[in-house]
Amino acid sequence: MFPFRYFRVIPAAEFVNDFSSDRRHMKRPDGTWIKPPPNYPAITNSSADHNLEDYIQMDHNKGPGEVLNLTQFVQRFYKPAT
Repeated sequence: MFPFRYFRVIPAAEFVNDFSSDRRHMKRPDGTWIKPPPNYPAITNSSADHNLEDYIQMDHNKGPGEVLNLTQFVQRFYKPAT
């Protein structure tokens, strides 16, 4: 059995305005870094410190944008070469 693949499709402007990550996913439970963080600031916005889980969770009823399976994704975005 093949794994299911899902894609969260979000308009770029919505993503840029909404996405926020304080990098907590890059830390161990004791607060130390798993790997050194990037040398640029974390991506944050004024309404949330961290909403990465909203983007990576593939629940159709939660999170921004639309969740598509692989077939739906290909049907929506595939354009044959001409």
